[in-house]
Amino acid sequence: MNTAVAARFASFMLVVVTLLGSAPAATADTPFTRAKAKGQRYTHRPYYKAYRANKSSWFSKK
Repeated sequence: MNTAVAARFASFMLVVVTLLGSAPAATADTPFTRAKAKGQRYTHRPYYKAYRANKSSWFSKK
């Protein structure tokens, strides 16, 4: 009986430690925060530029 309780407690503590380890990233004001460069915080936005066919320089005919 005692080993079963100890195993449950150990698994519970593993879950708690895992959740507490990821808590700062979950509560940050900007998700996917990259490393700081030049004192600014960068947000990971892989496709943040909108597709504008008429206004981009490689599509417009001059």
